[in-house]
Amino acid sequence: MEWGDVIRDLNNLIEMEVAIGGEGYIFRGQATGVAGKVFQACGVALPPALRSC
Repeated sequence: MEWGDVIRDLNNLIEMEVAIGGEGYIFRGQATGVAGKVFQACGVALPPALRSC
């Protein structure tokens, strides 16, 4: 795993907060490349792809 790949893939993780009918939701983009492996190696779970806020 190259450091440049780690930084690039973590920078590409996105979340978007939206309000629908007065309810707030957070959408998380797909973890691409090595981002998922980085979280796994740290013992941290990625948040769900969709959650209320």
